[in-house]
Amino acid sequence: MFEIIQARKWLARISLLVLMPLMLVACLDDDDDDDSSVDDRGYLQFYNASPNSSTTQLRLDDALVGSAPYGDATALAAIELEDYTLTLERADTGDATNNVVVVERDISISKNDYTLWAMFGDFTAPELVAYDYEPADEFDDEQFELLAYNFTSGSSQLEIYYAPEDGNFEEASYLATLGAREQSASFDLEEGDYTFYVIEVDSGELILATAEVPFVEAKTYFIVLRDDNESTDGTISLDQVTTSTFVYNYTNEDNVAQLRVYNSIDELGSVDVLLTGRSENPSFAALDADRLSEFQTMPYGDYTLALTEVDNPAGKHLENKLVSLASGASKNVVFYKSTSDVVSALVFTQDVRERVYEHDINLVSFANKLDADGDRYLLKAYFVNEDEGETLESAAQVLTGVDFAKVRNFTLVSGDYAVYITYTDDDGVEQALVDDIYLELEANSNYMLIVEPDSSAYGGYRISVAR
Repeated sequence: MFEIIQARKWLARISLLVLMPLMLVACLDDDDDDDSSVDDRGYLQFYNASPNSSTTQLRLDDALVGSAPYGDATALAAIELEDYTLTLERADTGDATNNVVVVERDISISKNDYTLWAMFGDFTAPELVAYDYEPADEFDDEQFELLAYNFTSGSSQLEIYYAPEDGNFEEASYLATLGAREQSASFDLEEGDYTFYVIEVDSGELILATAEVPFVEAKTYFIVLRDDNESTDGTISLDQVTTSTFVYNYTNEDNVAQLRVYNSIDELGSVDVLLTGRSENPSFAALDADRLSEFQTMPYGDYTLALTEVDNPAGKHLENKLVSLASGASKNVVFYKSTSDVVSALVFTQDVRERVYEHDINLVSFANKLDADGDRYLLKAYFVNEDEGETLESAAQVLTGVDFAKVRNFTLVSGDYAVYITYTDDDGVEQALVDDIYLELEANSNYMLIVEPDSSAYGGYRISVAR
C-alpha cells in the first residue's frame, strides 16, 4: 500500500509541475484589436456536484467554456467584462448530437471577480450556486491557499481536520466546520502532504480518512467533500481541485470492495469460484453458464482466483488468476476461452453510479472470427436509435476496432437501441456477425454487453446483456 500511495503522490506532483508553466487561462474573446488589459477580466470555474448527472457543458452565450462530469471541474477561465447568459447543457436523449439546456442564468462579469459555480441536486432539476472568493495577492514561496467546500447531499455539519505527512488523527489540526453547500474561509498552509479527516458533528463519527494528499506548485487549492457514489461504502470522498482541469479524488482508505462474476463458457456448466489472499476467502458457488452473479463485498486488496468444478476444488479449470481490488472498487470477472482454447478470465472495472440521462456500457467481445490468412477480424458495433429515425449509416454511436477479450467502455444517452455487430470480410463487404438485439435501457442502470460463442446461433455467436 505504501508504494501505491507514493506512486500516486509522485504522479500528482508531475502533473502539476508540467501543467503550471503552460496554464494559460481560457479567454472567450481573443480579438487582436482588443486593447483591454488581461487584468480587466473576471474569472470563473464550474464544478459538477450533481451525483446522477451526465457530462455537463458550461457556455457563456454561444461560447463553450468547458465541460465536467460528476466530481470534476472545468479549468479557470478569464472572461471579458460583459453581461452573459450562462447555460449548462447535456446531450439530448432524442439526438445525442444536440444539446439540451439544463440551467440558464443571466450573469455579469466584474473586474477581478473569482467565482466557482457548482451544480447540485437531481440532474432533472439541478440547482446552480455561485461561490465567490478572493485569491491572496502574495504568498511565501513554500505556502499555498486552501478553501474547503461541503458539497455532500446530507444536511449535517462536517468538521474537517488535517494532519501533516505520516500524521494520524491525534496529530491533526482543525480546519473548518461546514454545513451542506457551505464554503470555508481561506487558509494559508505550508506546501507538503496532508491527510484529511472528516467527522460528522451530530454523531461524532469519523466518516472520512484520506491517503496523503500532495500540495505542490499551485498556489490556490480547493478541497471538496462530496457523496462517494462511485465506491461501495456510500459515505463521502474528497476532491482536490486547482484552477486546472486536474481533479484528484480521495476516498476512505479502508473501504470494502465488491466483485461479481460471469461465466461465458457454456461447456463448463456450473462452476465454483474461490478467491484467496486476505483474512476472508470469498466464493461464488454453483455459478451457471451465462449468468451474472450478484456483487459480493470483500476487503480491498489482492486475491488469487480459482475456477473449479462444483463441489470439487481439485477439479480446476483455472487457478492463480490475480484480481486486485482497490479500496471502494467495483469490478467484473468474466470467464472465457482464449484463442488457444484455454480457460481465461478478464477483470475490469464496473461503473456503479446511477445516472438519469445516460448509461455506462462495457462492451466485451469473445468473437474469434478469422479471415483467409488466419488473422482475426476487428469488429464494428452500431447502436441505432430507430425511434429517432437512425439507421446503420446515420447512427451517432459507432465503435470500431473492437478486438478479442478487450473492454470498450462508453456511455449511451437514454433510449432504445438496435445493436449490430459486424465485420468486413476479405472482399471488403460488411457482414453481420450476430443477430441484432434490441437494447431497452432502463433508468439508473448500467450495462455489460458480451459477444460470446453460441453453437446454436447461425453465425456462431450471440450478444448477451447483463446489468
